[in-house]
Amino acid sequence: MKLYQYWDTPEPPDEVAAWIEEFRVMNPEMQHRLYDRDAASWFIGKHIGQRERKAFEACAVPSMQSDYFRVCAVKKSGGAYVDADYRSLQNLSGLLQGAPHGMLQSWDGELVHGFMMIRRSDDPFIDACIKICTLNVESRDVPNAYTATGPGVLNALQAVLKPERAPALLAKFDNMLQHDWLFPVVVERARREITVTSNLVQALDAITLISKRDLRPWLGKTDPPYKHTERHWMNWRGPMYRDAAAGP
Repeated sequence: MKLYQYWDTPEPPDEVAAWIEEFRVMNPEMQHRLYDRDAASWFIGKHIGQRERKAFEACAVPSMQSDYFRVCAVKKSGGAYVDADYRSLQNLSGLLQGAPHGMLQSWDGELVHGFMMIRRSDDPFIDACIKICTLNVESRDVPNAYTATGPGVLNALQAVLKPERAPALLAKFDNMLQHDWLFPVVVERARREITVTSNLVQALDAITLISKRDLRPWLGKTDPPYKHTERHWMNWRGPMYRDAAAGP
């Protein structure tokens, strides 16, 4: 199984590079792959499509790039993705063997993004994620990374595929993120653009959900210095979107 990670520049900060190396060392049976922005753009163009590559290139915020890349990576061949600000506390095999199809983090009914595993390529749920991320970027009407390409997309699809969960998710995001995060806009886009099929619902149902607490024996959360700068999505002050032809 491949283990994907992302950092937008070729040389991550020293502490992040050390954590990435931990994943290589702690999981020798996995094919570890670290992608920077240029390599991820090439990967998406080659394996997913030029429309998706253009959408990835239009993501100005590094966290948006990682959000977009992860779903493209696991679509291509399956595998696991772990955010670069996690630490590997033990070999992941004991975690992954409990999920025959896939695994996502969950928190109080919300699907979150830091860890993702899908065993097979071309998973219908991942395909739907890529479609909504792409439409969000192309529309440029979602003013934050969380709902444009991040967990907001996972949860918008969850609200559409599991209508009984929609009221609680809408209320939670309204309370957490306030109206300018426009989670309902993404939910409505998913309702319009995604055809709900039994295969798609089954793909979501097949994903094992694991709480952040239950992930702790395997993955340690960190607080690197960059999270307190404008590089972090919550502190980002620049434009969210860029022209595909523009430089980094």
